[in-house]
Amino acid sequence: MGFVLPYAKDNKLFKGYYWNDRTREWQEVICPKPHAVYNRYPLRGDNGEDDLLVYLQTLKRWSVPIFNSSFFHKGRIGKLFQEDLWLKNYFPTTIELKNSRQLYRFLERYPTAYLKDVDGAQGFGIWKLERNGEHYSLHSQQKIYTDLTFTQLVYLLSKLLKEKDLLLQEGIRGAMVNETAYDFRVLMVYHDSDWKMVGTGVRAAVHGGYTTHVPQGGAVLSLQEIPTRPRKASVIRLGKKIGKRLREEYGEINEFSFDLIVDNQGSLWVVDVNSKPMTFDEREIQGKRVEMLTRMLVEGKFAANLT
Repeated sequence: MGFVLPYAKDNKLFKGYYWNDRTREWQEVICPKPHAVYNRYPLRGDNGEDDLLVYLQTLKRWSVPIFNSSFFHKGRIGKLFQEDLWLKNYFPTTIELKNSRQLYRFLERYPTAYLKDVDGAQGFGIWKLERNGEHYSLHSQQKIYTDLTFTQLVYLLSKLLKEKDLLLQEGIRGAMVNETAYDFRVLMVYHDSDWKMVGTGVRAAVHGGYTTHVPQGGAVLSLQEIPTRPRKASVIRLGKKIGKRLREEYGEINEFSFDLIVDNQGSLWVVDVNSKPMTFDEREIQGKRVEMLTRMLVEGKFAANLT
């Protein structure tokens, strides 16, 4: 039987809910000791709350497998891939931004770059930077600042530099559809001792936009609407390589997604990796995902994968 355990600071008794088929409603119960936990807590950092960390540590002490116990740190992922002789060919140059001197040198080398908050998600916390000769522009989700001097650019970013942990990533110019940027969301699940590609979705930015996330106005497209598509075999191979490296680094990783761009030469670029993928809008992909995860948990294959 499966239980939903909402996190709350005062939930000392581990109150949860299960679906009662007879009454067709969720019923509150005291959860028994779980055989496995599928962690969907939405906050980043160290999972956000001390009480939650205590609960996760209790599960580990009980030897209860935790399905993706934490988020991936974007800076750590960047270093991980760029240190891998094979994966570094698929990952844009990414650095941790500490000061304006780094920013100046990076934009000298890469005239288009993306500034990313390591705690950002769903397209929030991403800014686009561009250099055109001695002039710069800054794109936020709400406003575009153009014809800036470097001093003005740094001034606009000064609060972010002080308050946020930031990454600076080389801007990759991907293929376009109707003059609009798009990318691919690839979902991977570790099942029967191997990584399986569950499916690939397509997301397009709003016209003139730079992020494709649906919460930021992005649109869901079908693969048939896209002029340039990666070879399925190449995407699967890339997903398996990423998954292998993640399990080597983090251990209990059984699901992840990655954001993929294809440039005009057909090269593949991984611009983000997500430890807790959102629900896919494509019913076929989401249905297959739920089916695989349910089978892993019910049949005990999830726990077996972690031994």
